[in-house]
Amino acid sequence: MNPNFKAQHEYFYHDGWTPEMDSIILSSLLREKKAHNFEGIVIPVEFLYEAEATLEEDIGVRVNRDDIYNRLLFLERRYRSFKGIVEHAGTRWDKPSNKVFASEKTWAALLKASEFLGAYIVDGEPEYKQMQMMFGGEGLQLENNEDVITIFDTTLEAEFDDTMCSGKAHVTG
Repeated sequence: MNPNFKAQHEYFYHDGWTPEMDSIILSSLLREKKAHNFEGIVIPVEFLYEAEATLEEDIGVRVNRDDIYNRLLFLERRYRSFKGIVEHAGTRWDKPSNKVFASEKTWAALLKASEFLGAYIVDGEPEYKQMQMMFGGEGLQLENNEDVITIFDTTLEAEFDDTMCSGKAHVTG
């Protein structure tokens, strides 16, 4: 295993995003889903606007709906990546310490599949509990009146798309 791996925050937080912002977005969306009895992976666009307003009100940060949606795609990628590690036969996740234990050989194989998985060498996923509640379904969907945008990412071990590491993605619609 390469001892020169990057710190977790170098994988997760770019372009002004912070751990606090991730937590606020997830909390806001989960609160809205509960308040409106929405289950599964459908996210009405109004919930994104609520998350936008909550970020501005709570910490004075202004982002738009597309920024939040793009971040959600990245958070879902983090969730699926960490879930893949936790479910990998050669790893053990200690929930209380939020550490993943694996042999050097296992880490080498995981990192060969995706350098992004290096984010979890020292610490597990900080938002895993909220992410599990949010993304426990098959993939993120955004409900926008008549349009539904569906994103599916079912690859866990084979290949990971590192283009979304920064949390920036192009959204249409």
